[in-house]
Amino acid sequence: MEPFNELLLPLVSLTGLLFGIILSFIAPEELTSGKKYFMLFKQSLFVIISGIIIFSFLQSRQFYLVLLFALSAAALFFLDLKLKKKKYRRYYVLHYFLFLLPYFLNHNVSFRLILISLIFLYGFPLGTLLKMGSSK
Repeated sequence: MEPFNELLLPLVSLTGLLFGIILSFIAPEELTSGKKYFMLFKQSLFVIISGIIIFSFLQSRQFYLVLLFALSAAALFFLDLKLKKKKYRRYYVLHYFLFLLPYFLNHNVSFRLILISLIFLYGFPLGTLLKMGSSK
């Protein structure tokens, strides 16, 4: 892939967060009743993305990356479940970093497209929850 595309696709995938915020402006009356579904969708996508990344590392026999990624993902997931402070919201950048790092480590085109598509979808509930003022 060209260097321009190598950076453009991950940046486009991050716009899901922007669209999630826009969604919260379009339908503010649906936010309170749908909050639990946004949280469930966000957590489900986190697990799915993590599973796909771990599977990709296992396929390429990079066991040290499997261990490193699995520990990092588990730590972020349990922090997400336990912390209810608004200060934690700024740490969602770590989620995106954790998800985008394998994009640059794996050169399989189909894996990259699946990953950036899921990261885009992950931004929808995350942006909506962040706009609501609380990620919990």
